[in-house]
Amino acid sequence: MRILKPCPFCGGSPAWQLTKKKGCQLHGEPNQNHILGCFKPSCRMRPTFTHCSKSWCIVEWETRNGEGPTIQEIHREGMQ
Repeated sequence: MRILKPCPFCGGSPAWQLTKKKGCQLHGEPNQNHILGCFKPSCRMRPTFTHCSKSWCIVEWETRNGEGPTIQEIHREGMQ
């Protein structure tokens, strides 16, 4: 399992949250988005990434200076 990088601004550990997804719920769409970010009160930037896919949140969080894992690497590691 991948250990996520700390917040690039405060060094805090990232955390997961779920939120309701806007849109029609009548057609069996998932009703939650994943949010990965720094929610530490002392962090001035509090970066967050929101997506319906947990994997894409990880790719965005882990990308620093244009370098990070690919979605295929995340899927291979089982972090869906």
